Amino acid sequence: MTRICVFALLLFAAISSQAAIVYKNFSQPVDFEDFLPCTNGRQGEIIHFTGSMQTTLVATFENGWVIGHFHIQPKITGLGEMTGITYQVVGSESLTEKVSPAKVVRGVDAHNFGIIGDGGNYHLHENYNFVSTDNGEFESFGHDNFFVFCQ
Repeated sequence: MTRICVFALLLFAAISSQAAIVYKNFSQPVDFEDFLPCTNGRQGEIIHFTGSMQTTLVATFENGWVIGHFHIQPKITGLGEMTGITYQVVGSESLTEKVSPAKVVRGVDAHNFGIIGDGGNYHLHENYNFVSTDNGEFESFGHDNFFVFCQ
């Protein structure tokens, strides 16, 4: 009798239209160097970046689908190796992925970041969408919008 009740409860939960939501915040440390052409009077220089990427994840499970929303925001500073000028990384990344019961993944990702400082500003903007099959191969991948510029 107990097994029948547990099975019935699990079956009801599986076909129910109610969604389960998981909410999580986490931080990933970063430490890297990159060459930025906008700095040092447009001669460019290597900037050493340190800090963290703050990530918020909201996952919804509904009718066999998994829908994940990621919002990633930098808490990063950079230091010019030649000039000693300090830079702030600003902006965010937003990613939404939908995984079907057949494990086909559809996603939309948008990056909008800036590196701001007295030695010059650098901006990156990118939007793309993708679909991957159940074996992980990309069925389609498209850049909707991409640009980088110095100010």
